[in-house]
Parts: sequence; structure tokens; C-alpha cells
Amino acid sequence: MSFVQSFDIREAEVLKMQLMKSIGKVNGELDNLHNNDVLKITSWWKGADVDAFINHFGTTKSSIQNALEEYARDYQRIIDDIVQIKSERTKHRASQFL
Repeated sequence: MSFVQSFDIREAEVLKMQLMKSIGKVNGELDNLHNNDVLKITSWWKGADVDAFINHFGTTKSSIQNALEEYARDYQRIIDDIVQIKSERTKHRASQFL
């Protein structure tokens, strides 16, 4: 039984660009949340607890941003792998005709 796969590199690249744009928006929103909301709690909350809260949010924000960037790298790696496989198959088929 043969299994046929199709892959549209242009569509994959378009979706990758949309993904990168969405990740950029999320990262921007996290930065805005940190700068415009989290840091402002120091106007009414003082002490070590608030510092711990702000640091925890900063760490969580960084973890989320790193995870999204890793996801984007994985997406690109999948595209690259598929392109490489397709190229190797094309070369293999072409060599059969020589």
C-alpha cells in the first residue's frame, strides 16, 4: 500500500509568517502587561512579596516567550526537513533516468 503526501511550501511559508506575526503580538502583549499592569502594583503594594510577585511574572513571561520561539523554530525545522526530503526524492528519481 502506498501512502501519498502532498506539501505546499508556499502555503507552509505563509502560515509560518502568520505564526511569527501572532507570536510577535503575544510577546508584545506580555511585555505591555508586565510594564503597564504588573509593575504598577508597586504604587499600592510594597515589600518583598511584591518583588517576588513581579519576579515570578517576569520569569513566567520569559518562559512563555521562549516556548513560543521554540515552537516557531520547530515549525521551521519541519518545513526544512520536508523540503530536504522532497529534494532528495527528486534527485533519486532523476538519477533513475540516467
